Amino acid sequence: MDSILDRLYISELRSKENISSTGKDKEEQLYDKLENTLTKEQKELFDEFLEELEARRDLETEEYFKTGFRQGVRLFIECFT
Repeated sequence: MDSILDRLYISELRSKENISSTGKDKEEQLYDKLENTLTKEQKELFDEFLEELEARRDLETEEYFKTGFRQGVRLFIECFT
């Protein structure tokens, strides 16, 4: 069973509507430019690399959220004790 922090993070903060699109156009332009210079094999390898990078980033972001939330709760408790 997921902890309450897991459920809070997944249901509330992972909403794609809340993510800013700032810089997305630039990223897409750079990706397209790079993709045009790669062979089919290089494209597949690069796409696999990006998938692994994204998966790791997602896990790291979730851990940062949990750590920050816990520290905030500790600060709250300290303020009222």
